[in-house]
Amino acid sequence: MVLEIQPKSIKNKVENTKTVVFTCPLESTQTETKGTVLLHNADELLNYSKSEEEWIEKFIKKLADWGVGLIIVAEKISEMALHYIDKYKLVAIKIVSKWTTRRLCRALKSRPVVQLETVTKEDLGFCKQFYTKEIGADIVSVFAQLGLNESEVSTIVIRGSTKTVLNDVE
Repeated sequence: MVLEIQPKSIKNKVENTKTVVFTCPLESTQTETKGTVLLHNADELLNYSKSEEEWIEKFIKKLADWGVGLIIVAEKISEMALHYIDKYKLVAIKIVSKWTTRRLCRALKSRPVVQLETVTKEDLGFCKQFYTKEIGADIVSVFAQLGLNESEVSTIVIRGSTKTVLNDVE
């Protein structure tokens, strides 16, 4: 399967890895209500977001320990999550289309996870090869399931000199 998107992480190639698909934001949980926090000294300021940072690091480390190398997110990926994704040398991709997310889940044999806390090993899929490639002037992401004979999804890449030629071919 070929998508016209680029990874959000520094790493952009991975082979023989487990995948996870999230349909929720990849960030620490936000509170339901707004409030005011009164800080009395610098230590309180330093320790204020420490628990959120520890939680997201533990979560990304848990995924890496399970053998996940490719994280696909249908919503926002926080900067803190990206930092730990890069630290554990994982690949992260943001997909905005629900239709594309469904196709990708079918191709990778993965189940979409709606809450970060509920992810299980049974939700994980598998990707034989993921890499980015330049086709013409566009950089695309390739999810290759070579030799597995299990992928239910294929992509046909059509190139043309102009958009009108491509529209006619379509």
